[in-house]
Amino acid sequence: MDIAPFKHSVPIPNSPFCVRMDARKLAAYLCRETKTEWQRTEEAVKAILDYLGKQGLKNLSRAGVSEAIPNILEKNEMYLVAQGKEPVLGVDGSIHCLFEADPAEKQWEEDESHQIDFRTRNEINNVKVGDLLAEVIPPAPPKNGEDVFGMVLPAREGKKARITAGTNVKLSPDGQKAFSQIDGCVKIQRGRISVDRVMTVEGNVDFHTGNIRFNGDVVIRGDVKESFSVEADGAIKIQGTVDRAILKAGGDILVDGGVYGKDDILVEAGGDISIGFAENANMCAGGSIYVRSAMINSHAYAEQKIYFKAMGTSLVGGHIVAVRGVEANCLGNPRIGTKTIVEFGPRPELSQQIRLLTTESEQTNSEERRVAIEKELASLQEQFQELSQAAAIVKFVTYPGVVFRSGSARMDVRTQLAEVVYSKVEGKNEIVMRPYEPESKRRRTGGQR
Repeated sequence: MDIAPFKHSVPIPNSPFCVRMDARKLAAYLCRETKTEWQRTEEAVKAILDYLGKQGLKNLSRAGVSEAIPNILEKNEMYLVAQGKEPVLGVDGSIHCLFEADPAEKQWEEDESHQIDFRTRNEINNVKVGDLLAEVIPPAPPKNGEDVFGMVLPAREGKKARITAGTNVKLSPDGQKAFSQIDGCVKIQRGRISVDRVMTVEGNVDFHTGNIRFNGDVVIRGDVKESFSVEADGAIKIQGTVDRAILKAGGDILVDGGVYGKDDILVEAGGDISIGFAENANMCAGGSIYVRSAMINSHAYAEQKIYFKAMGTSLVGGHIVAVRGVEANCLGNPRIGTKTIVEFGPRPELSQQIRLLTTESEQTNSEERRVAIEKELASLQEQFQELSQAAAIVKFVTYPGVVFRSGSARMDVRTQLAEVVYSKVEGKNEIVMRPYEPESKRRRTGGQR
């Protein structure tokens, strides 16, 4: 059992012992403090027990203390004489959405045989006027703890959740429920629930339509042809292919076919990007990127993860950056060792921002500004720590030519590797490997290796 650092030490009169406690006084240990001569007699032991009782220690085991004294004296061991109770924090409230809040991720759900039925996808959340969209789940109550003296250790209450209504959404008088004001498509973006009308193009985006710009969701039944653009404040859904065209969406971009790109053409989404395949493409997602088949000589950046679903060739050439990690069945080219860069983990800009704020905190003369900086620093450092846990998971094969990067750490794959998870060692400029363990096996073994 891990022992918290001691912050308090109380000497016991006329003995070589003391009681040491952690900062919150959740645990008290009887320890030897000095090498003072001391005779172990019934009266001397009773005096120690009486002193501990007078100090107000709760649930004191007198017999246990008496039996532990020889080991404390002779082996310099510690004995837990009192144990408090940790407070149980209240669980934050949440928003329960009565629609699919993450449609791009839902469509990638696999059955037990790791197959995906793309025919059952339905990325548009259609609602009718008056439909209940979401409701607030109240926070769960906290449970106070107590220290070794029986003093209450208050537990933080869970934060209340609040629904933020966007376009065409009305809240109930108590603010606990959200309803649609129109027939349309509901979505949640950056915590705001809104309902948009959907623009549908029955054929291709070409000279017949011109460029598309819409303040809601756009559905295109055909292709987006070369040199055209589609921009939407909401999601873009394309049932065909994208041929060297610009796509820009405030929400998700979903392409049933593939994306052919070139240097100055960008596919950019505020949410997720989901495509069949990509060739010479440039993509940027505020969420995750999902690739059903292969990505060839492309560049991609995702604030969340990048997923490759193909069992064979899925990523060859190019450079991908996935801040929260990569999941793939295979990476690289089985025939030619094409250089393929896979990058994950916190971006250098985050480290630079932390350094700049740290310097400013040390130099500022304003206490108000210092407090604000320290609050921002704490948030950024927590974010950095979380992103440092990112990894590249390759469930089957990594081929030679793949280069993994995380921060300034680098690993070049020179031989074929099977079932590996690549991650950066915390505090070291090194990427290490560990065996990949399927979720089904983890469930059977209870998460033990």
